[in-house]
Amino acid sequence: MKTEEKSTFRSLSPGKKVRYILDYYKLPLFLAVLVLLICAGAVHAKMTRKDAVLGVAAVNFEAGPALTRKLSTDFLTEAGIDPGRSKINFAGKLVLTGKDEDVSGYAYASSLKIIAMIEAEQMDVAIMNEKAYRIFLAGNYLQKLDRGITASLPKDNAVLSEEGKAVICRNGSGIFQDSGISGDLYIGIIANTRHPDTAASYLHYLLHGHL
Repeated sequence: MKTEEKSTFRSLSPGKKVRYILDYYKLPLFLAVLVLLICAGAVHAKMTRKDAVLGVAAVNFEAGPALTRKLSTDFLTEAGIDPGRSKINFAGKLVLTGKDEDVSGYAYASSLKIIAMIEAEQMDVAIMNEKAYRIFLAGNYLQKLDRGITASLPKDNAVLSEEGKAVICRNGSGIFQDSGISGDLYIGIIANTRHPDTAASYLHYLLHGHL
């Protein structure tokens, strides 16, 4: 403060001194509070951030809350991965159909989302019905499954697809038991997956219900 300002300040009552300080240092105080809030937000985001260990898409079938939990957090627990620090990016309610069947345009929006996820390397595993599987095949989105995966298939309830790019889970077996899903599900690993080992473990978990 300047000399005149100091003299004026001394003559003020205690209440007016507080108001004077706030007015005088309004901008510096605002900037200081803003910096503190930004720092606190950055620290909170860092402490609560979860790293995605896998990206999974459910296409052309409905995964209810219980099954969604099995397909996400239950796998993390089974694999010994801390759900507090890691997560599975699970994309459900995706629909793929033929062009003539897409009345609402929802399937078109789903196809755009699927393509975006694959190109961004955010999808590692796709769980789908046969129609969606054929579309994934046409787009060359799936990799051929290696022998380490196919050698451990459950004999009664899972078979390898003719193209060798998906495991066909029959009759709601494995993790899908008692899920209410009827019909076969095709499980494939995306060609450009960034997590091949985790994806293979996930496929084993889906088929056997455990690791």
